[in-house]
Amino acid sequence: MPKDFDPLLRTEKVKPVKKGSRLAIMIEKMQDGATLQELADAMNYPIQKIWRDHAFSLQRKGYGRVQEGDKFFLVLPEGVEEPLIK
Repeated sequence: MPKDFDPLLRTEKVKPVKKGSRLAIMIEKMQDGATLQELADAMNYPIQKIWRDHAFSLQRKGYGRVQEGDKFFLVLPEGVEEPLIK
């Protein structure tokens, strides 16, 4: 995970994400870093609509994101070791 990120992208509470949902797929792929094309392919979703349709949901569930080069990484709140996917 990148060293520098904006802590304002995180919230204190992580809410569960439904296993198998597009948001869960996005979260899983971003744990190790993923390009927009990799996210679009994994989610079977148009690349132009990924952030428009899912970025707010990502933040609302308590996760942040940072970009390093062409890859996006998931940011977890302090004290959370892994995403909550049920």
